[in-house]
Amino acid sequence: YIRIIGEDVSVDCNSCVIVLVFPRGVGHGGGSDAVDPNEDVLNPEGAAARIFRSHMRKPASFLNLPEGPNAKISQRLYQQQIRNAIIAVLLQMDFQLSSFESIDGDETFLKVSVEPDAPIVRHLAKSFRYRMPFRPEAYQTMKPFAGHPGSAPPLNMNKEEVYAYHEFEDRLVDKLQPFRNVDIIRLVTRIISQHISLYELERQRIVSRTFVAARSEQVVELNEKWLKSLTCFWHQTCHDEDLVRDYFGEEVAFYFQYFAFYIRMLSYLSFFTFLLMAIDAWV
Repeated sequence: YIRIIGEDVSVDCNSCVIVLVFPRGVGHGGGSDAVDPNEDVLNPEGAAARIFRSHMRKPASFLNLPEGPNAKISQRLYQQQIRNAIIAVLLQMDFQLSSFESIDGDETFLKVSVEPDAPIVRHLAKSFRYRMPFRPEAYQTMKPFAGHPGSAPPLNMNKEEVYAYHEFEDRLVDKLQPFRNVDIIRLVTRIISQHISLYELERQRIVSRTFVAARSEQVVELNEKWLKSLTCFWHQTCHDEDLVRDYFGEEVAFYFQYFAFYIRMLSYLSFFTFLLMAIDAWV
């Protein structure tokens, strides 16, 4: 449980990776994103082909949609078939699926989940030749080289351990570090994007939006140890950098590292500027 707005809330999203939000139809609690179930969809085969990529070369045979540029189908039937096809594709990828309605009943949320140690994660890492850092234990048998004593990871100028990266392989499972949440998000979103166009889903109003699920325990740690301490605006420790990097990824971590450096350098300039202004005022 975590406390939000004075209430204890049960957390059930720790294995969730991405969420697809499906709008309800007009007259069934749908909000501003609701679709008219009686609206005609022209050339449904072509519309489905823009959604599903390599998974199906002929969507009509898989979805039982009318063929031809002049064919049409109601929005209700089209939405139903596309949503069923999305679920079928995601299940074929061995993802765990669960759904629930919003409090006001105008949207349905589909959670795509996967455990960090699930076989599909390793399979995707191998398929995409995903690079992972070595564990510290992998350096125990390393021999001295180039002035490094060996038996431990090399250190940078800040005395931080620097790990080598290697493409994921089954034989290196015990030597590579475990998958972070950001690694799993990259792998899952990449394989989904290869089969399903998330952009086309939103354009055709199959989904109103998609978003990556938050990890509550990491969000709490970021708030307590990084944001509230204001280190993000001044001086980030190695632990702070790792917190941001493991949750948001390297690009965002580099941004905040530069942001803190920029403010720190401006503070020195501001100090001397204030000092010169004070001297000028007294002279």
